[in-house]
Amino acid sequence: MANPASDSSRQNLHQVVQQQKGGVLLKVYVQPKARNEQIVGLHGDRLKVAVTEPPDKGKANDAVVQLIATTVGTAPSNV
Repeated sequence: MANPASDSSRQNLHQVVQQQKGGVLLKVYVQPKARNEQIVGLHGDRLKVAVTEPPDKGKANDAVVQLIATTVGTAPSNV
């Protein structure tokens, strides 16, 4: 018998990560100026990522790329 929570989590994960030609599309919700840098969890149909950098001149975006790259064990240029 299927576990409804697992099915729901799997469905949410499919909304966050979408396979594209040549890679994947990861939908994120960024929380800039957070106390800690971390991947928080799901935020609706997006992955919530908290970074300490401000949303100024791409600093928060760069921090998100670095955090995701470190988390999955790849170079930032692959993110």
